[in-house]
Amino acid sequence: MEELVSNNQKANQSQVNKILHLLKKVPESSGFLGNGVYYKRSNRNILFRRQQLPDLSNLREAVHRFSEKKGVNTTRGEVSKLIKKYPYAADLHALKAIQSYNDISQSGQDKSKLDLLEITLSKMSKALHNGGVSIFNVTWFITIYLKYLELLKERLSREYNLCANNENIQIYSAAKKIYEKLLLIPCLFQFSSSLGGLTTLNIKLRNTVLIAEAISMEELSKACHAMARNKKNKMITQNKSATNILTIMFTLTSIFARIPILSTLVREILAHIPNTSRDLILQKKMILNTQKVTDFQIIIASGIKETAKELANRMFISNTNTINKYLENATIGKTFEADPFLKSAWIAIETADLFDLDTSKKRLDESLSLLNILIERTERDTESFNTACKFQNHISLIKNKYGWT
Repeated sequence: MEELVSNNQKANQSQVNKILHLLKKVPESSGFLGNGVYYKRSNRNILFRRQQLPDLSNLREAVHRFSEKKGVNTTRGEVSKLIKKYPYAADLHALKAIQSYNDISQSGQDKSKLDLLEITLSKMSKALHNGGVSIFNVTWFITIYLKYLELLKERLSREYNLCANNENIQIYSAAKKIYEKLLLIPCLFQFSSSLGGLTTLNIKLRNTVLIAEAISMEELSKACHAMARNKKNKMITQNKSATNILTIMFTLTSIFARIPILSTLVREILAHIPNTSRDLILQKKMILNTQKVTDFQIIIASGIKETAKELANRMFISNTNTINKYLENATIGKTFEADPFLKSAWIAIETADLFDLDTSKKRLDESLSLLNILIERTERDTESFNTACKFQNHISLIKNKYGWT
């Protein structure tokens, strides 16, 4: 009898450990990637880095054809050899990760797929952190990340259904934690609604080197300085103008800001964008706003109300300060100019039931005034105008609910 009890305890503990291991796979913060995000480089490594990489376009094409089942995989050995020669070339590690993803996708081993995808996602993420930010690499990162979230959701749901009614208190408690993580998954998926800009880049720049060539932080800084001097068409490198660099980087960074595991990369990119013009400052603030919205949604889904209130306070104050400093009397024609007005209203609406009634009423009234200003200064039937009108109606409904009209 004692042996049976002991075996049951071991089985229960094994199940709990399995659940705890699964919970660590939720990519809710940059901690998902661990501490070693950046490649370690010795002096010898720097010499490797300075060597000119060979043209990788044929390898990329071969990998892409194989992913579409239009070709035979002949690149595996070649990519491995090149990584040995250029161990800190991010584009090569990205290609290796794409190869791994293709192998996993065609594998029938469902039990190990999530673990293997986690490794692949981590490698692809680190390639982006180490100089591999290109449209090609980001497009593949998105593909891998979406598949990972899909499989993770399936695994969490399966484990929850198995354990939700378990009589063992430890397993039942672990099941509750699974449920909490399941509430986060829709927040992590939300970035997929913002991929229109990436699709546009892929279409407009198809068959150009700008699709595959990574943009360095040095190139980004130089492009910003060129734009500040009104030299938007200046060629920063042989293939990249200042306009192209900034259009690509702001589009990609706005996506990164919605993906928690890339928060360190977002900070690095923004740090390399100097505050040399009002437009650059406002575009940086829009990306930070996007990141804060994502953080807020995750915190709310996690049920941490006090932290959510603190973040909401900072967001509202920051956006009103931005309006007062940069947009007090400005005509509003660009998305990043409208963003502080809209984000102030958004956070006031989302937190109407989170704060005391006096605070909520004051913020909603302030937001309504800001929306009136935005509507007066922006063109009709633009996205910003329509969103402002929608928020106006939403605020009116909340005020009617509490009798504040």
